[in-house]
Amino acid sequence: MTEDEWLDRGDPYPRQLAVVQDYASVRKLRLMAAVLVKIGQTQAGNEESKCCYDLIESVADAPRTWEEIGAELESRPGNWRFTRILFPPDDRRSVAMALRKLVAMSPIAPIPFIIDLMHEVIGNPFWPVVFSPKWRTSTAVAIAQGMYESRDFSAMPILADALQDAGCDSDDVLNHCRDQQQVHVRGCWVVDLVLGKE
Repeated sequence: MTEDEWLDRGDPYPRQLAVVQDYASVRKLRLMAAVLVKIGQTQAGNEESKCCYDLIESVADAPRTWEEIGAELESRPGNWRFTRILFPPDDRRSVAMALRKLVAMSPIAPIPFIIDLMHEVIGNPFWPVVFSPKWRTSTAVAIAQGMYESRDFSAMPILADALQDAGCDSDDVLNHCRDQQQVHVRGCWVVDLVLGKE
């Protein structure tokens, strides 16, 4: 896949998903899976999704053993028939395959949303931003951390202002923060750069 094909939101998402598998960390792959599970909460009879969304996010940021995950699941309702999909072994290939299975579970999310989600989490893998440590001011970090913890990303334009005040001159970073059409989630490539997360 070329950069132009990646940026073309009309390109078939399976090819873009293959790029994500190559460039995303296990954490980012899990966070993308969590978003798809959250969307799946509205599906009838999907009680497992309702109980697992927060746990998938939590495991993304603080990996656990299967025994630890199992202990947490015991206290939650559901028969956990999707457990192996939602909590695969903690390696990139296994988690990427789990994400592919979630994407295939129609109708979890419309394809344009899935492509936007991949772009939100990965950015442009063909032209990654070199993030200057000078841009990581206490103000920028506080804004990014607040959004990450609350899952409310309405302050993205304010983050752009803070980064610009710190000397950020990257159009990719600033435009991503100020794009009113962009959906933002945990794993956002700009927020992760500010917080120093992989």
